[in-house]
Amino acid sequence: MAMVHKFNVMKPDDAEWEEMEIPIHDSFIFPNLERFKAVDTFWGSCDKKTSKGLDYCGYTYIPPESMDALLNAVKGVEGLEELEKLALFAKEKNARIEHIGL
Repeated sequence: MAMVHKFNVMKPDDAEWEEMEIPIHDSFIFPNLERFKAVDTFWGSCDKKTSKGLDYCGYTYIPPESMDALLNAVKGVEGLEELEKLALFAKEKNARIEHIGL
């Protein structure tokens, strides 16, 4: 089984674009878990209480208002360059990012 986390920009109800999903190997996520703790997120559902960081083995939702914190967490980190690009796109579109853990 591949140790891969998936990230995608969730399509807003009124927007049309192709699904954007990027895989990132755990060897780049695990050593950087502390960096993600600065990001306000939701675990399991967008309706639950705000959490911090990534749900390592579950679903995490990163709301638009947390994109700056996400960008700060991943900027210049080896292996997370594609996630930085995805976060920039999500910020531009005022969209959420979904993380699917291991």
